[in-house]
Amino acid sequence: MFGLWNEAVAHAQSYVANRGLQIRQELGRGYDGIVFATDRQTAIKALRYEPLFQRERDVYLRLRENGISEIQGCNVPRLVDWDGELWVV
Repeated sequence: MFGLWNEAVAHAQSYVANRGLQIRQELGRGYDGIVFATDRQTAIKALRYEPLFQRERDVYLRLRENGISEIQGCNVPRLVDWDGELWVV
């Protein structure tokens, strides 16, 4: 179990290093992955398994394609970037 979290954290660290970002703090974690705030007023989520990453990325892409930014009065986070090798959105 801990190995999966360590791998997700390592992926998040590689992702921010590749993009010149910094992790500010952990915002939360759940079954799917772990979320971090960055120094650019964004958040990243490192997913634990590739199918979870693909599903989450694809949902954000469909929302973008359909111009959906709000659902029942709640703002939908905007997908800025992703990395299919590191499983980060």
